[in-house]
Amino acid sequence: MKQYDILEKGKLKGDDIAKEMGVSRRHFDRIFKQYSKKTPLGMSEEYRIYLCIKEIMGGTFLKEVAYKYDFTPEGLSNAIRKRFSLSVKQIKSGEFKIWEQFIVSSEIIFIDNFKYRMKKDRLMEYIEALDQEKYLDRIAIENEEFEGKFSLLLDYSKVLNLLREYKGLSFRDSDIYKLDMSESLILYMIILKETKNGKNELTYPSTELLSILFLVRFFMNLETLEQVDGVYEIKIPFKLEKMLNAFEENYLYVGEKLQIALDVTVKENEVVIEFSDYMLNALNLE
Repeated sequence: MKQYDILEKGKLKGDDIAKEMGVSRRHFDRIFKQYSKKTPLGMSEEYRIYLCIKEIMGGTFLKEVAYKYDFTPEGLSNAIRKRFSLSVKQIKSGEFKIWEQFIVSSEIIFIDNFKYRMKKDRLMEYIEALDQEKYLDRIAIENEEFEGKFSLLLDYSKVLNLLREYKGLSFRDSDIYKLDMSESLILYMIILKETKNGKNELTYPSTELLSILFLVRFFMNLETLEQVDGVYEIKIPFKLEKMLNAFEENYLYVGEKLQIALDVTVKENEVVIEFSDYMLNALNLE
């Protein structure tokens, strides 16, 4: 999505993207809304308004900005007020933080169930955090340069316990309309969980926070959350939970500790992270 964010002054062309992906516009629109919770036109409109706000904050006159991004001055003012509950006066005075109003994230990009793409450098930070917090048992790697392909072997019991902490959390669509479906949503979930536990302060070490961001995002496939009567509920995908419970029973009764294997494929400065083949077979996802 990021490569299309600022096409044509922030206008996102669904027809062009659908054509490049080799799918029909109707199919593209359905997939897009399923994972982003927005229509292409809706996201394009939000991003155009976001670009306008940045320019107004920089001192450009409202009229000039409006015409640059194909609004009328009155239309832009109304759009900003409707979408962000802000006046142009507030924007000019700097009485708000733009990153609290609109977040566009490309930290981890969803490809398919239990399959994500991200920057290699960022993955190295996550790996270090997972290791420090004891979620990572070991790394199966052929060379020390982390090139080609390697595997992360995770402690299933620690991962399962973490996922259970967040399972069942729910929130209304109106609670998260300013958030993306990744890092900012998970931070919101952390706050929600701690508030329900009676805490009013967050004291997470950075390594624990990074571990939560990675594991909750990967295993709970947040992009596939379904809304029921305006409410989202965080769930562990059924087949995944069934498999992890089987791992747990195997350890309790047989004493054999199994691991969750994630395969990492490195392509220059990017990586693709996904379940290993035996995990996919266990989940019947192939």
